[in-house]
Amino acid sequence: MDELRWYLYDLVREIMEKHGIEETACSLEAVREGAVCLIPSDHGFLVSGGGDEDSEQEDFYRGCRELFLRIFKDDETAETAMQEFLTRTLDLPVIMEGPSVSGLEARIRKCQEEMEALEKKALGPDGQKWKAKLNLDRIYLEGLLKNLKDTDKKRYEKIKTEII
Repeated sequence: MDELRWYLYDLVREIMEKHGIEETACSLEAVREGAVCLIPSDHGFLVSGGGDEDSEQEDFYRGCRELFLRIFKDDETAETAMQEFLTRTLDLPVIMEGPSVSGLEARIRKCQEEMEALEKKALGPDGQKWKAKLNLDRIYLEGLLKNLKDTDKKRYEKIKTEII
C-alpha cells in the first residue's frame, strides 16, 4: 500500500503543477502552516488548511476531492482536477512500472537522515563500524539520486539543493 500511496501523491502533484498551484500550497505528508494538507490518519485521510475546519475523509478519493476544493476555491476547476485525477488513476498499472518520484524523494530524505546519524556515530569510539555503514549509505543515496534524475530532472534539481 505504501508504494501505491507514492504513485497517487505523484498524480496529485502533477495535477497541481498543471493548474499552476505552487508546491508550497499543498502538503501530502505532514501538516504544514499555510498549506492545504492531505495526510493519512487513523480513520482515513485528514484534510486541513485552506480556511476550513479539519475534515476526516474515509478514503483517498474523498480526501483528494476535499483537497482540490480547498486549493482551487472554484468548484469548476476542482471538478476538472478531480476528473483528471480519476482518469489518471486508470493508468496506474502502467505508471507503477516506473519508479515513483514521491517514493524516491522519501527514500532520499530518509537515507540523508540516517547518514547524518551515522556521521555522528562515526566520531565515537566504535567509529570504523559506522564509517563502513555510512559509505554503503552514500552509494545507496547516489543510486537513488541517479534514479530520480533519470525519472524527473526538475524534482532531482530541487532535492539535490535541499540535501547538500
